[in-house]
Amino acid sequence: MPGVEEAEWVKYDGKHWFIAIQRYTGFHYAGIQVVATDPANADAQVVGLYQYRDSDEHLPLEDFYLLKDKEDTTHLVSIRKQMGNVPGLLPGVIIEGWIPNHFLPQPVNGAVAVDLIDVTTPSQPTQSWQAVIDGSLLQSRKVGDKLYLITRFDPWVDGIAYEKGDTSVREHNEVLLARAEYEDLVPYISIGGHRQPLTWGCLQQSDAKSNQGLSSQIHITAIDLRQQKVLSSQCLNSNLEVASMSEENLYLTGTVYDNDSGRNRTVIHKFSLSDGALMYRARGDVLGALGGRADPFFKMHENDGDLRIVTTHQSLDGPKHWLYILEESEDRLQTLAVLPNAERPAPIGKPFEEIRSVRFDADTAYIVTDREMDPLYKIDLSDRTDPQIAGEPQILGVTTYLHPIGEHYLFTLGQENNEWGSASVLKAELLDISGDAPIPVSKISFGDYSSFSEALINFHAVNILPVDDGTVRIAFPLEIEEIFSTSSSSSSSSSSSSSSSSSTSSSGASLSSTSLNSTSSSGSSSSSTSSSSSSGKWSSSSGSSSSSSSGDFYFRVTGALQLLEITGTDGPDAELRDAGQIAVDRHGFMRGLLHDDAVYVTSSGASWAAFWDNPGAARGPIQIDASVCGSEVVNSFAVTVTSLSNQAVDVCAAEVKVFNAQFEEILKPVASSGANNACRFEGVEDRPGTYYVTARLHGHEFEQPEWWPVEVKVVDGICHVKTVKIKVEFLPAP
Repeated sequence: MPGVEEAEWVKYDGKHWFIAIQRYTGFHYAGIQVVATDPANADAQVVGLYQYRDSDEHLPLEDFYLLKDKEDTTHLVSIRKQMGNVPGLLPGVIIEGWIPNHFLPQPVNGAVAVDLIDVTTPSQPTQSWQAVIDGSLLQSRKVGDKLYLITRFDPWVDGIAYEKGDTSVREHNEVLLARAEYEDLVPYISIGGHRQPLTWGCLQQSDAKSNQGLSSQIHITAIDLRQQKVLSSQCLNSNLEVASMSEENLYLTGTVYDNDSGRNRTVIHKFSLSDGALMYRARGDVLGALGGRADPFFKMHENDGDLRIVTTHQSLDGPKHWLYILEESEDRLQTLAVLPNAERPAPIGKPFEEIRSVRFDADTAYIVTDREMDPLYKIDLSDRTDPQIAGEPQILGVTTYLHPIGEHYLFTLGQENNEWGSASVLKAELLDISGDAPIPVSKISFGDYSSFSEALINFHAVNILPVDDGTVRIAFPLEIEEIFSTSSSSSSSSSSSSSSSSSTSSSGASLSSTSLNSTSSSGSSSSSTSSSSSSGKWSSSSGSSSSSSSGDFYFRVTGALQLLEITGTDGPDAELRDAGQIAVDRHGFMRGLLHDDAVYVTSSGASWAAFWDNPGAARGPIQIDASVCGSEVVNSFAVTVTSLSNQAVDVCAAEVKVFNAQFEEILKPVASSGANNACRFEGVEDRPGTYYVTARLHGHEFEQPEWWPVEVKVVDGICHVKTVKIKVEFLPAP
């Protein structure tokens, strides 16, 4: 929703790129790097670092926001959570419906910490404020200077026993509950050493019976980040599943079974967010549920006070889909229109087709359903009382990400289908949406069935930056298969370098070109933050790596930031083309950043920078240097080579090489022990990653000829690697 910000592990303000470093990627402490960008020279430098010293045992870093004063970031708003055994999911199970002898463990609630990190001086970030709330984090959003947290808390009273049909146990439990104080059953919030109940009351379903209830409480808390205080908090005791927020309102939904119709219904609760004062406004319900294969968060959309919602009912005859438009009337959300209806009975989706993605854009909705082909339904919402299907072209494959480009085009990401109807290679496609039915313009496909992009499941992974002359730049992470031999540092892409592109003009003429690309995102919202300021135009938005071996050849999945460019979006002849890749030799999640003509990518605490027109010449990895760490660099490798010969051997003449698909270095001999025929080699300064190590010594052969990948991590501190020590023994050649 416009004006509503979501938390992410990277944030950019046009001058500094703030990057979260997670402990699970190998760092001893979670933290946030401050990277100063220089887009004019496609360069960057790590200038600051904040570490959460308590994250060694508790409260690992989740995501964060920026708190800004005009264009300058003053604070980072980080959100960390301590895990209990209460899941971070909206509860949807009513106690009355459980099996009588069903056993559940006593709930252990976690905690959610909100930290304000002062970055007024980027090189010296410091914590200035903290609030800790009991419970599990479900979702968070930020509107202006207001932070909204949705948390779950499962109360418990010591001594409570599971009844298992025993009335005497129930009587015992009733006595304990009657003795319990309100303060014993609610979460607390702690600020500056002061601890108090988060709320002093809880909303309950008006039609709930005395023997019904839920084991969880949902709390919505509004915090004024500038004033550093809690504005309000509301508690609900209701089955809930999905939350959606606009600048003015919050919607919470839950699924209930309607005995009269024999179908599920979605119950919707509406709260107003006026200046952070949470107020319950209205309740409504519609047929169907929000669940399914598409991300449910994108099936709800507020426009001019109306709520639009797409639901599905599953049955033996296949799924049935509806689009509802609701308006608030007094304390109810009334149905203003629904599609399909008696006047417009055409269904959304063919028989047995599931919804794969939804995108609302002003007076239009785009819904993709799929089984083997992807119908893309364009629904006209200009008349809020009479929505109608404008067109439904058939698109090959599976489409899971939709993004309008200007007024006339739609960019999509997804996967092609193979001959068995299963998703295979990745694809990007450009559609002309200026008419009633979208028309395919051009498509790029690449990779094989094992190619992957995080954008398939996370829309935050996509960057989209409009530039001058109707050009739009797009970037997203990509996983590429590679096979290479330890005898050479060169690598070859397995299928993923093959690509094809097709284009169709309005006259039906077929055009062709070659290109490379991949991706697809869950949902359909705008996937990146795009801004224009005195520092230029920019757009800020993970891939993973693994390896195995067979003989002398190694299979590895490596990461890259894929670049695409759409030209001519201000006219009738737009075109989608490949713009290259930035290869990344890192494990873990990946994010990109587009600023003017510069491209940045970060993964596992390191960053790379390049000009858009020359991504193959990326500079990097850009990491924390000694000026930030306050100590000297550390070598990633120390390899001791020994000859088992009975004769004296110049072991320091050996060649020890460390390499992967993007990097190679010959280690230098630094110390020898002539008496033991041994020599120590060191090198690869402060460079985390996965590498292969080979060694050669004239007149000798390996005692152990097979080598496996060696992973270098930053484990003893966030600044430096822990040196990997390897011993290599050679036998004299026969």
